[in-house]
Amino acid sequence: MKLLIDACVKKGIQGGDASLGMIRVQDPSSGQEGGASDPTKKFIVTRTLTLRQKELPLFNDMLALLSNGNGKVKYSTYCSRTDKITRDTMLRATLAAKDKAAAMATALGATLGPVLCLNEYPPIGSTIKDENVIVDESSAVVSADAEKLRITVYAIFELL
Repeated sequence: MKLLIDACVKKGIQGGDASLGMIRVQDPSSGQEGGASDPTKKFIVTRTLTLRQKELPLFNDMLALLSNGNGKVKYSTYCSRTDKITRDTMLRATLAAKDKAAAMATALGATLGPVLCLNEYPPIGSTIKDENVIVDESSAVVSADAEKLRITVYAIFELL
């Protein structure tokens, strides 16, 4: 951990952008956490280091540093803007549903009336499976590291 913290300081990652988690000691045979009762017994010791990075090249540098060690390395990524992006995408999906319903109503010679039901989950009793939901538009993926977010809304409108 000291090697990692020193590397963070050298790369300019300091203060609130680097935080250490609690040390976890686990008995590999039982899977239980606890202290050592037998001094010859081996335990798995883990500790997390959370790095908040604003530049992707730093992530690659830190990952290269981690891979030089002799322990197992596991990491996950999280975008701090995911919640906002999800809310914005939900609103865009809702507007797209309304536009699509209006176009379908026009094709039938009807007018789109008020919304009767709007939900992000399929209607109760529905047998709609995610793989059967038709997605109208596919957006390009910006890079190999990009995570694609897909939101589906279920809207029922009255036809006039």
